[in-house]
Amino acid sequence: DAVDAIRTRFLDLHVKTYGHKDETAAIEIVNFRLTARGRLQHGEPPAPAPSGARRPAPRGTRPVWFDAEAPVETAIFDRADLQAGDTLEGPAIIEQMDTTTLLKPGCTASVDSALSIVIEVGR
Repeated sequence: DAVDAIRTRFLDLHVKTYGHKDETAAIEIVNFRLTARGRLQHGEPPAPAPSGARRPAPRGTRPVWFDAEAPVETAIFDRADLQAGDTLEGPAIIEQMDTTTLLKPGCTASVDSALSIVIEVGR
């Protein structure tokens, strides 16, 4: 049984590392790592975003410090509202459930047909 094998290996490693084991204690797996290999099928690259890019309206603004001089009033966008072909000029913040994208002043972001955000870094 795989669970028994994992428990045995854990207890053996515990003895090797700490010099003792408690066979009656519960064991909790808190991390599990997996390496997988496979072949990906490569599809067609995304089509160019539609021309005539629209500029979505921000849902608000907030002051953001980009340098030590002073905060800059920065537009806040909801990632779910962005569509293919949209463009944004920095400074801007794009918020979504799992991440936040910061667009610094002088940078430009565009949304491609795969809905990826492509950032062009300004100087």
